[in-house]
Amino acid sequence: MLILKSSRILFLVPAIVAIVGRPNVGKSTLFNRALGERRAIESDVAGTTRDTITALYEGEKVDFLLVDTGGLEFEETGGSIESDTQVQARLAASEADLILFCIDTKEELTRNDYETAQLLRKQKKPVFLVGTKADSGNRAEDFPEIFSLAVGDGDPFFISAAHNRGVQGLLDAIETHLEKRSFQKRFKHDDDSTAPIRLAFLGRPNAGKSSLVNAILGKDECIVSDIPGTTRDSKHTEISRDGQEFSLIDTAGIRQRSNISDRLEKYAVMRSFQAIAECDIALYILDAKEGVTAQDLRILGEIQNMYTGVILIINKWDTQEKGQEEQAKFLNYLHREIQFLPWAPVLFVSALNKKNIPQIFPLAKNVFLERQKRIGTGELNAFLKEAQHLHTPAGTKNTRPRIKYGTQVEVSPPHFIFFGAQLSLIHFSYKRYLEHRIRDAFGFDGTGIKMEYRTADKNPYAKKKEK
Repeated sequence: MLILKSSRILFLVPAIVAIVGRPNVGKSTLFNRALGERRAIESDVAGTTRDTITALYEGEKVDFLLVDTGGLEFEETGGSIESDTQVQARLAASEADLILFCIDTKEELTRNDYETAQLLRKQKKPVFLVGTKADSGNRAEDFPEIFSLAVGDGDPFFISAAHNRGVQGLLDAIETHLEKRSFQKRFKHDDDSTAPIRLAFLGRPNAGKSSLVNAILGKDECIVSDIPGTTRDSKHTEISRDGQEFSLIDTAGIRQRSNISDRLEKYAVMRSFQAIAECDIALYILDAKEGVTAQDLRILGEIQNMYTGVILIINKWDTQEKGQEEQAKFLNYLHREIQFLPWAPVLFVSALNKKNIPQIFPLAKNVFLERQKRIGTGELNAFLKEAQHLHTPAGTKNTRPRIKYGTQVEVSPPHFIFFGAQLSLIHFSYKRYLEHRIRDAFGFDGTGIKMEYRTADKNPYAKKKEK
C-alpha cells in the first residue's frame, strides 16, 4: 500500500489492479482464480460482466484491490447498459496503479484488442500483457502476434486460469512490481501501537456522512448539500477524543451503478472501496427514513469480505418516532435485512441535533480493542473440543471431517487457522456455526473474523489452504 503523508500521521492506500480486455477473454476466470473463490460470474457469453467487481487480494508482500471490469469494446453498443459498462471499464483502467491486459490466445487478435492497446498506451500506465486460455502451456513463440500490440511492461504472461497454470507466477510478479513502487501489505496495528484508529464514513449518497463528520468536528470541514454525491473524494481528518487519536475518512457516497451518471462519481466509488481496505472500522451510515436497500447490502457485503470492523450508524433518527419501542422495532428490522452482520453494533444518531454523536468514539474504541483480542492456543483448542462434541461436522458416507487443533495467528482482524482431517468437506453452515460459537465464547463484537481450514499432515504448515 502506498504511504500518503499528512501533517502527523501516515495513511496506507491500497493499490488498484484492473483486469481489462475485450469481452469473453477470461477476465472473470482470472479474477476468481486469484481470489480462490467465485466472486465474479463466469460464462461463455460475451459481456456477462456488466459491472466492475472489486475485491481485496492479500498477498505475501503486498495487498491490493483487484478489479474485474466489463469487456472493452469500440464498436457501437446496443444500449445504455453496454455504454455504461464501457465507461466503467475505461475508468478502472485510468485509475488503476497496474493494468492486466488480457488477450485470448485461442483466437486471432481483433480490432478491439488493438484499440484497447492504443487506449492503454495513451494512459501511460504500467501494463502486464496476459495471454489467457493457454491450456497447453502456450509461450510467446506459439502466439507471436501478441507482440504486435506494442504494449506491456516486460514479457507477456501466458496463463490458464481455468486449469490454474501460470496464475501464481503472474500474482507474484504483480506483488514484486507493486512492492518496488512502495506499496505494501494492509496496515495492521500492533498491540502497543499509538497510531490513530482509522474510521471510514461510508454509505449511499445523502445518508448524512459529511453532516455527521461536521457535527463531530464542530465546523463545516466537509461540503454538505442536499444534492446526492456532493463528496467526490475521500477526505482525512485527525481528531483526539479522551486521549485516543482517530483518523476520520469521509468518503463519497456509493449509489447504484445504474444511477452513476458521470466519470467523477465512478472515480469516487472506486476510492470508497479503497477506504474500506484502508480503515480499521467502517461507520456505515443508514438513513432512518429510507432503511436498508440492495446497494447497502452489497457494500456491507464488501466490508464483511475484507474482515473490517463495522458499526451501523442510523442517522436522521430525529425524523422518526421517539422511544425505546421504536428503536427495538428498527433493530428487529435491521437484523432481518442484514442477517450476515448480527455482530455489528448499532447506534441511533442525529447529525442535525448532534444526538448520540459523542457515543461514536467509545464504541469505535471498543470495536478496535475487540479486533486486537488474542485467544491462547490452549483455550482455543479446549473450545474446539467442546464445540465439536456439541455439534459434530457432517461429512460423506465414509468420510467425516474433524478439526484436530487451531491457533490464532493474527489480530486486526482476528485470524484463526484450523488444522484437521478432510476439512475441505466442512459445509459452510458448520463454518458459520463455529464462528457463532467463537463469538459467544470470546466476543469479537463489531469485527469480522478470518477463519481458514487446512488439512493436517506430517507438516501441516506445508499444505496449501483449502477453500
